[in-house]
Amino acid sequence: MLKRLLTLQRGHWQEQGIMEALSATGHTFIPQLEIAAAFHGVPIRAHLDLTLIRSNPQPCIQVWELKSNQRLPETLYTANEVQLYGQIGLLHACWNRPCFSVRDASGHLVLSRKTFPESAYQLFQIDLPDSPEQIAVEGYVLSVAMSDAKAFGPYPPDRNMLGVCLRTAATLWQTMQTVATGSLSLDDVPTCQGFHPLCDWCDANGDCPKFKPVCQDGEPITLDDEYAEYLAQLTQLKERKRSLEGDIAEMEDTLRSTWHRLTSAASSQSSGWIAAGNYRFKTAAVPGRSTLDQTMLKEEVTKLTHDEQATEALLSRCRKTGAQHERLTISPINTKGA
Repeated sequence: MLKRLLTLQRGHWQEQGIMEALSATGHTFIPQLEIAAAFHGVPIRAHLDLTLIRSNPQPCIQVWELKSNQRLPETLYTANEVQLYGQIGLLHACWNRPCFSVRDASGHLVLSRKTFPESAYQLFQIDLPDSPEQIAVEGYVLSVAMSDAKAFGPYPPDRNMLGVCLRTAATLWQTMQTVATGSLSLDDVPTCQGFHPLCDWCDANGDCPKFKPVCQDGEPITLDDEYAEYLAQLTQLKERKRSLEGDIAEMEDTLRSTWHRLTSAASSQSSGWIAAGNYRFKTAAVPGRSTLDQTMLKEEVTKLTHDEQATEALLSRCRKTGAQHERLTISPINTKGA
């Protein structure tokens, strides 16, 4: 149960820690700012983890979306970017509309249906301009692990990305209405094709339409206990592998940090080795992987050819696709309430 709680609740614990750190350093921020609006008849409600109101070195509104990770990612996930674009886009679009509400830790309304400048003034006596064009609005995703944090941004408001978010919301809303009226079966609802790790922890994944069974003669195929034990053993081995990889990465980080600390204090700066018992270790800079920016390449080739279609045809002929391979995915079956 503790493992499950750590996975599902660590984000809430870390969010509280981030808020305490911001409060201790004198930052002005609104936790869980709620934006409620309607676009083309579709009700939209967004919750912004942290909205900072900064006055130095220049006035700025920063939206922080907090993400809890076991290990910090190298690059930001596309879904996180889209989510952030939707949040800052709504803040920018609804700035001077009575769409903003704030609740306390118990869920009671502190402010209801105010404009953003009205909210800032009532909470902090801060005067903000009537238009968001008169102040910088930025978005950040703060990825937080148990021992480190990493920020991605800033992201500016983008009308096109907001449109993507609103169209996605409209599709979800219309599908929900179609199911509610009985025009569409829940089993026929379109589901995302990718696998999300939190699916393993969902209480209701037992009959989720995403996990459509393989059927034979109209009945789902269910294998005997021998395969169940085999899957359980394989799952345990994969968990041990992930745990070992995490331990290895943590120990390597410790040794790298130790090497840098000691060599920086050494009288002679070198790339030498440090001994410990029957072992020695060092760090060395490794060149980054070379990649080709296809967008930039297309732009440069188009400048030379003055023909976008010919450029695309040339790039298509030069693209190489690797051999198709199979991926095995194992997911536990949970029953809600069990």
